[in-house]
Amino acid sequence: MARNIYVVFLNDLGTSELGQLIPFWIKEVAPLGGYVFCRKSESDDHYLNLLVDSENFFGQSVEFEMRIPNGYVRAIVKASDLERIGIVGIS
Repeated sequence: MARNIYVVFLNDLGTSELGQLIPFWIKEVAPLGGYVFCRKSESDDHYLNLLVDSENFFGQSVEFEMRIPNGYVRAIVKASDLERIGIVGIS
């Protein structure tokens, strides 16, 4: 069974603010804007908690948790295959 992937799409403020703080993990593609891939996503009253699997500056695999304000989030997509639901061209 394929593992689900979350794509957290950020609004302009979120892309700008988080892009300055963690530029290596925030990706952008037109016209979708900024986004973050993560393995897990949970929301509370004020923050979205993300579990991110990625690579560091040296190409080593890293896992970390990140909390971002809910106000930075435009949408969250969860799927086992992003291409099959029409989200292509991002990686």
